Amino acid sequence: MSLPSFNGHRRPQRKTRREMVRAAAAKAPPSRPFAVCAHSLDIDENVQIIYRNLACFNGAEMFILGSRKWFRGATNGIEDFIPITYSKTTSELLKQIKAKGYSPVAVELSARSVSIHDAVYPERPCFILGNETYGITDDILLNAALCVQIPMDGVHPCLNVAVSSGVVIYDYLSKIR
Repeated sequence: MSLPSFNGHRRPQRKTRREMVRAAAAKAPPSRPFAVCAHSLDIDENVQIIYRNLACFNGAEMFILGSRKWFRGATNGIEDFIPITYSKTTSELLKQIKAKGYSPVAVELSARSVSIHDAVYPERPCFILGNETYGITDDILLNAALCVQIPMDGVHPCLNVAVSSGVVIYDYLSKIR
């Protein structure tokens, strides 16, 4: 076994995270036919984690609803490979999602929601994840092809939005394989 060379500062010379992302992207298979949407999220870290989940599961693209730009610190260059589309209004967002051939899937606790265990996802879903406090607006819920929820029986009935994205994406992918 050979040890890594050192650059005089007692730290091994290695690729930056951005260089590692570029190398992994060059070898990645074509993206899978799903997208995610961050619906008016207030916390940058949630947007970053949802974006990283999208990248880890090899999704096609991300939509962001809201006028606020988010801090990309944790993406490590992923944004060079996975497109992001911004929308300022719900109607603009829905038009963009449908124009790209996706079916909106709301991830929300609502009367219309079905358990992810029973969910039959559309062919090209765009998982819409709502605001940390207020959730998803009624106009999105009314226009969603499907509303799903993650069943929970703990003390707190609601997962963090970024965690929810990973759970729902994983469930979707497990059903299409």
